[in-house]
Amino acid sequence: MIKQLTILLLTVGALLTTAVEIKRPIDVGFAPLQGMSYAEAREICEPFLSRDGKLGYARSRNMLIIHDFPEKIARIKKILLAVEVEPVNVRIDVTFDDVSERTASAFDVEPRVRVTRGNGTIRVDGAPRPGRRTGNRVPVETSRIVIGGNVHDRGHTRVDGRVDIRLGAGSETTQEYTNQFVMAGNGKPARIWVGETVHDTVWIFDYGVRHGWWRPELVQRELGASLYVKPRVLPNDHVEIEVYPRVTMRGEEHMSVDVKEVSTQVIVRSGQTVQIGGLGRNTRQVYRRLFGISKVFNGSNLAISLTPTIIRMPKQLKRKLDDERRTKREASTE
Repeated sequence: MIKQLTILLLTVGALLTTAVEIKRPIDVGFAPLQGMSYAEAREICEPFLSRDGKLGYARSRNMLIIHDFPEKIARIKKILLAVEVEPVNVRIDVTFDDVSERTASAFDVEPRVRVTRGNGTIRVDGAPRPGRRTGNRVPVETSRIVIGGNVHDRGHTRVDGRVDIRLGAGSETTQEYTNQFVMAGNGKPARIWVGETVHDTVWIFDYGVRHGWWRPELVQRELGASLYVKPRVLPNDHVEIEVYPRVTMRGEEHMSVDVKEVSTQVIVRSGQTVQIGGLGRNTRQVYRRLFGISKVFNGSNLAISLTPTIIRMPKQLKRKLDDERRTKREASTE
């Protein structure tokens, strides 16, 4: 009897100490993203998820999908309303300042000879000419003329000689401005591309059961020049801009492609201009193709500048969205 009672007590204690996990149903919530990217929303919301919760993203609707318990979904929506920023666009003006300087010099030598014979004066420029009075040619030995106006008498012929020398030098500076602009969303990249898409045939070996075979396949490649710009709006009307030009061209080997890329990242206030660099003579033709301008980048010094401008929504639309956001916040607190 005592043994049976001991076994019964041990069984009841084991049942009491055994944790029975009851799984709650997972709900689904949707939170539209306005000026925030999915990566930013995920970084903010993931710490507030439960152990079984997860996040998703509907790219076509720019919407955050929340899989979690109802109270967790409500809390995450409230956090997103508190940190959400208004959607803005950024216009980026890309200015190219092309400075070319041309120097020129002129050197001109003009000999002048005056021959006086008798009572008539005959003007000869470097060679004998027919006389005005007698019509005969006057022999003039120009090798005996001394520069500086010295006079040599030969019989009754008087010879005066001089040389006029004109020397000039000057320079001309030409400065041309070329402006292009592109509109991009906050945190979203934009691209300008000029070039062509080529199709190259490559051979791929497929392994079969016993014997393999070669088959051709077409591969698309983009050849040309492109300019990528990615702006991100910071507080106090500052804009962080990541810009990098990319050049893709044929390589030396058959069907090879060379890619050259340079990137930079700057922070500038909206409406102000910052110079990001320049180009030399070798890359002028590439950017001429990129922006479709025939007479640009002809000089030796080319500077590239960026001017971002934040494009905000109209005040009436912003006021309407703020009212809707306030209504949603009050409804979530109730």
